[in-house]
Amino acid sequence: MTDQLADIGCARRFARPDGELWVLPASSERAAKRLVDLGRAGVGGFVHAESDDASIAVLRRGAPDLEIWLSGHPGAIEWPRAVAMIASLAEAARACEQASLFPGAITNEQLVVRDDAIELRADSLVHAIVGAPFVEAAAPKWMPAEAIRPDNASNRYAIGLVAYRLVTGEHPFAGRGLRLGLDDQAVRGAPPFSSQIAATLPPGLQSLCLRMLAPDPSARPTSAAAIAIALSDLLQRSSASVSAGRADARVSAATSGRSADDTSRRVSAETSNARGIHAPRKRWLAAMVAVVPIAAGIVIAVWAVGASGSTTTTHPIVAPKSPLASARELADCASCHPRQAAEWSRSVMAHSVESPLFGSLEMLIEEQVGRDRRCPDGAGVLRASGVDPCTDPRTGIPITGSGGAGWCINCHAPGENLSAAVPAWDGHGDPRSRRPLRDVLSRASMEGISCAACHQMTGPVHPGTRYQGNPSWTSTETGAVFTQRPEDDRGVFGIGNSGYLIDPRALISAGPIVAGGAHRRLDDAARAYRHSSEFCGACHDVRLFGTDAISGEHFKRLRNAYSEWATWATDERRAGRSPASCQDCHMSLYPAVCAPSPGAIAGGGCPAGTKAERRAPGSMPSGRAAAGSSITSISTHYFSGVDVPLSRIFDPAAIDDHTVDVAGIPTGARERRDLLLASAMTLAIDAPDRRRQRRGRTSRTRRLQSGARDLGAPSRHRFARPARL
Repeated sequence: MTDQLADIGCARRFARPDGELWVLPASSERAAKRLVDLGRAGVGGFVHAESDDASIAVLRRGAPDLEIWLSGHPGAIEWPRAVAMIASLAEAARACEQASLFPGAITNEQLVVRDDAIELRADSLVHAIVGAPFVEAAAPKWMPAEAIRPDNASNRYAIGLVAYRLVTGEHPFAGRGLRLGLDDQAVRGAPPFSSQIAATLPPGLQSLCLRMLAPDPSARPTSAAAIAIALSDLLQRSSASVSAGRADARVSAATSGRSADDTSRRVSAETSNARGIHAPRKRWLAAMVAVVPIAAGIVIAVWAVGASGSTTTTHPIVAPKSPLASARELADCASCHPRQAAEWSRSVMAHSVESPLFGSLEMLIEEQVGRDRRCPDGAGVLRASGVDPCTDPRTGIPITGSGGAGWCINCHAPGENLSAAVPAWDGHGDPRSRRPLRDVLSRASMEGISCAACHQMTGPVHPGTRYQGNPSWTSTETGAVFTQRPEDDRGVFGIGNSGYLIDPRALISAGPIVAGGAHRRLDDAARAYRHSSEFCGACHDVRLFGTDAISGEHFKRLRNAYSEWATWATDERRAGRSPASCQDCHMSLYPAVCAPSPGAIAGGGCPAGTKAERRAPGSMPSGRAAAGSSITSISTHYFSGVDVPLSRIFDPAAIDDHTVDVAGIPTGARERRDLLLASAMTLAIDAPDRRRQRRGRTSRTRRLQSGARDLGAPSRHRFARPARL
């Protein structure tokens, strides 16, 4: 044990030719036993090694992961071997499900191949057992369309991907590229096997693989046990069929020599019996033979004539599908809008709640503002107030909710306003009301700034509407209420602090039905609002409670994206130009697409073999707004900007994905950001100031300004300042 590896939790590790030796303290006997028990079930790869009074050693056997194994076994695997491998993987997953354990996301790197069996590495589970800090592996690149994060259900889907790869030698979706592959995955499911491969398989194997990858979750096997049983039945039926075939061959060979003699004896016996029949009986039999066929023919003819007069062609009756009864989450939209759903899933909008930075800041404010001996868990200043709020000890005015009830939630998880789940903050009672948002939001709200939320926003709030967002905050020292929307005085309503009006009736019960009958059509006013910068301004101007010491405003500006745009837009109109909207830049082909250019090197956000071709704000790609609709100009839903999601469930592979979609837009988040920055900014350093040089000081002026004025994009963010050299 000379080659010591890094410790994991309470386990010391040592390299061995046959794997890794994990040495646990004697007090971890239960953990060691759990590892060995899981190893017997094909999870973790552990077997018992040795123990003494001070420690317990278990061996984690070495084996290549599936990715490495597949590189040495290209093409399809013989189906009996493939089925045996898939069955062993399903049995390992079955053991985890029955023990209510999640082994971590199934990826090729988390699967090891040992002989003709596949085992789960289950690193996240193993680390948890030995007390190591939780380190979540990268989310798999291909998960079912409805999945938000990996779980046992998505692992069963991953087993289907492995099965498809082993049996056919190819990935069911990756061959058409990520963009089209996601469309296929969400709408059509995996393609059938080629006829050459299907002809070699036993009945039921192809249908099982395709069911595991069905776009409808209800059509998939409901447990790993169901998959294991189905595969076991396939192997047993195949084995029985082979055995029966061999037995039939032996019986045929044994009886072939006797068949001629038996036939001869049977004919002889029938002849001798026929000679004993009396003549009258022979005549009666002859008459019956002649009459019966005629009578049977008459009966059949009568039936046929009667039937031909009454038979009509029948067609299956398919009841029309009812329009949406509610729109809450991605699954309600993705089946008809797969392109938009796939793009949105790669955006920061989809991860606005999952962001650990957001979650930490929100909880920090809730726990620290108003915290004292009476409210040791904090006052929940930005949550709704419960029956027992924390109060200011001097005035008795509630601190809970004084900064704005749901101030963070309303913009980061607007779906909460469609279906509320977050409990009101109780300063002294039920501790469950004081949990982080990730523990109290509904699954639909955890989707962040979702399709369902944005597409049910119908206009800005204004004084008098039932929902107001967070237009003001209350001073706990004086009880004074301070407004945070000065734009209201100018007649521009709903700017800042979730100033949108959300109406679930918009898609459900108001307006005409769209083509296809899925939902209602928004009215023209709602559609115009959703295409305006004011729609974005409802959340992209952020004002916090307090007083700004410099401006004197009774709120603190944390973000001024809309206000800055509005100032620039005013300047553009004064100059006789039409300003680009937020959507024109962040939901379009702006600033460029990556067009094919053989031999071009990667750079500026475009991958190798392509070059950037500039596009003006408002340039839209062509495509289908919904499955089955006609080709038209559509908005993109990448919401490209300078941010990259920090969410743990955001696939790192989607950050640096060196491919482009059908419109030429880079699919990688970093590539889209680089393309935007490369087109939007220029950095210039002026020559040294000679007069300052003569005075013994050397300096240059550094200028940073927008490089997009010629495209009509916002360019007011420019400044110059001296840079000492």
